Amino acid sequence: MHRAPVWAKYLLMALIGIVPFFIGSIWVSALALTLAIALLLFGAHIPARVALSLPWMLIVMMAALIVYHGFVSTPMRGVLYAVNVTTIMYLARIVTWTTTSNALMDSIARAARPLRVCGANPEAIALAFALMWRSIPYIFDLFGSVRDSARARGLRGLSPRFLIPAVVQAVGFGLATSDALRARGLE
Repeated sequence: MHRAPVWAKYLLMALIGIVPFFIGSIWVSALALTLAIALLLFGAHIPARVALSLPWMLIVMMAALIVYHGFVSTPMRGVLYAVNVTTIMYLARIVTWTTTSNALMDSIARAARPLRVCGANPEAIALAFALMWRSIPYIFDLFGSVRDSARARGLRGLSPRFLIPAVVQAVGFGLATSDALRARGLE
């Protein structure tokens, strides 16, 4: 998977990740999930502990999705969606963990070239994706460190006191990123 071209990884992601949503069969979705896990473990050679871990918030969201569909339609529909979303998560890991950020940015810029007709700048679109990939983990870590700091001071539970320092630091990160872009002539 590390040597595969980016377009092949995107095609794989579309076929294995998106097609099961349209088919709507739990067997097809389970097969797609199994294939995604096999590609992640054996094709990308990522250790299972790292590759298969899911954020606890995603697990909570999946459980809520299953419960919601239990009331609205059938729990099996919720399980189907949860399996499909997990498959997409694992396939996205394959793409992001086996492809350099430069190759990802180049592929996004190439895909955005037709948008030049509308006045879009493909390189700016690729840069926006790169900033997002850099910012999201930073912000998650930021909230985690603020929570840990509050716990160290004896604060428990959810509180706006957790949110305010994290938001202030996130805004500071955004302003620093903006200043760095402006200094390089990218606005």
